[in-house]
Amino acid sequence: MNLKKNIDNPLKNKFRDIKRESISHISLNIGILCNQKCRHCHLEAGPGRVSEVMKKELIGKLRDYIKYVRPRSLEITGGAPELNGNIIELIQKIRPLVQKVTMRTNLTAISLCAFSGFPDFLYDNNVALVASLPCFTKERVNSQRGNGVFKKSIEELSRLNSIGFGVDGGVPVTLVYNPIDLSLPPDQPEVEKDFRERLFEYYGIEFTNLVTLTNVPVGRFAVNLKKKGRFRDYIQVLSKSFNHDTLPGLMCRNQITIDWRGRFYDCDFNLALDLPSGGWSDLNSCRRRSETGREIYTGYHCLACTAGSGSSCHGSLVWK
Repeated sequence: MNLKKNIDNPLKNKFRDIKRESISHISLNIGILCNQKCRHCHLEAGPGRVSEVMKKELIGKLRDYIKYVRPRSLEITGGAPELNGNIIELIQKIRPLVQKVTMRTNLTAISLCAFSGFPDFLYDNNVALVASLPCFTKERVNSQRGNGVFKKSIEELSRLNSIGFGVDGGVPVTLVYNPIDLSLPPDQPEVEKDFRERLFEYYGIEFTNLVTLTNVPVGRFAVNLKKKGRFRDYIQVLSKSFNHDTLPGLMCRNQITIDWRGRFYDCDFNLALDLPSGGWSDLNSCRRRSETGREIYTGYHCLACTAGSGSSCHGSLVWK
């Protein structure tokens, strides 16, 4: 379903000056196959998406593109990227080309990777982890991500700590918090403080830092809101909390998202809404023109990134 009509939303006026600058970060979505089926997932990832993963033949084209753009950082995401059978080769090919490489994980999929030594491989290649953990209590995590997820997540974090992830002098682990209800995330430093104290006290777990994300009204989260008759309410919450100071830091200004088919998007949420980039269309056309100065596709979903302290894949955009 093509949702380009969203770019004609009146809210677009709030974002009329949002244009592409130089590309310093690549978000690489290598597939929406996932072992979980989270209630808030904007991509509606899950176990049934087995064919929607990046194929081996695209890795060479991706490597050429990275050489061409020379980004400072790259993040591998999904779905659960660990479930892509080509992830080892992918990391081996791109790791020497980018200063900082991270991988997003739901934690429970790490042990499902076909390569049994995967955590050690990530550590040896200095691939930092960005791990989803919406709360430090079992009830709240399981309500959003599925029964048993909290226990498995804690076990995996403990194992990662034992390898050297998330501890002083080791490879970084960033935890990701998102609200369970319709509210905006609390102040990011306060949330990090609470998580750090609770996780260490109860489980002896350490992590490097924490970022807060606002739930974006697309995908399963939007479907659930509409079923409950709360979609308009949530849009109102976001709209009333619009913060103009977040605009300079929006991730879409300096980031490009590439999906498992090699197609280009301004962000992962535009990918979910089938709003491809107005510049390069895919890995085959990336040398045809410059991206700088191009207008970015925006719509009601962009309110989530600009509400309150702002939100991006890297956390809050402004501080109180």
